[in-house]
Amino acid sequence: MAWLPLDALSMGQAAPRAFPMIRNGELRGSFPPDPTELVVYVHGWLERIAGDAADQANAVAGAVEALDYDATVVGFSYPANLPLWHSSKAIATRKGRELAAWVQAFAAECPGAPVRIVAHSLGARPALSCLDELRDHDARVRSCSLLGAAVDCDSVTDGSRWGEAVRDGAETVRNYHMADDTTLAVLYRSAEFGDEALGVDGACGPTPDSYTDHDVSEQVTNHYTFLQREGGCLGRVIGDFT
Repeated sequence: MAWLPLDALSMGQAAPRAFPMIRNGELRGSFPPDPTELVVYVHGWLERIAGDAADQANAVAGAVEALDYDATVVGFSYPANLPLWHSSKAIATRKGRELAAWVQAFAAECPGAPVRIVAHSLGARPALSCLDELRDHDARVRSCSLLGAAVDCDSVTDGSRWGEAVRDGAETVRNYHMADDTTLAVLYRSAEFGDEALGVDGACGPTPDSYTDHDVSEQVTNHYTFLQREGGCLGRVIGDFT
């Protein structure tokens, strides 16, 4: 993995052993009985190299705490360590159904607690797939925030693969992108035969009214620093919750 920058090896903050994680559709770890609001973090590709899924989710929890935002953060773990891009994409997309089933079960048990999704890189695929599944069940989350999204830039536009999911699966969908994201601008484009990623310049076409692009080029230094205290944009992401 010589192409990974050093930042990729230090994503996240060391999580306690009891940090709440959704694995194989089940919640494990310490979790409050009646959360006011829930933020589900979905990691990206090769998380064992880029930073453990729980550590990455813990970085989000740290930002939530630092901003005194009243929410509980959990991580969603899915198989993402296969070093084959297209196989990993397929697995990630399928796992959106598992996430949607868990979200619906949580909503039934805690109907007063809004659910938000924050997803990095490949994690945009299970996140958007989750919204699509929720839409099919007339359900939705409060918001979905995509960070450096590794999906095609036209996949969230009107009439596209996830256009209806964006429109009906969440009250708001926010995409945080940066033009200098060389991981997406070079490697993603090469792997996708020239297609541009959503995480580079945002959507390339008309989008549902619930969708907005946010350029974080002045805040984020590369594809692997979205979650960092310095050189990241979690403060802006969480600030946009309100």
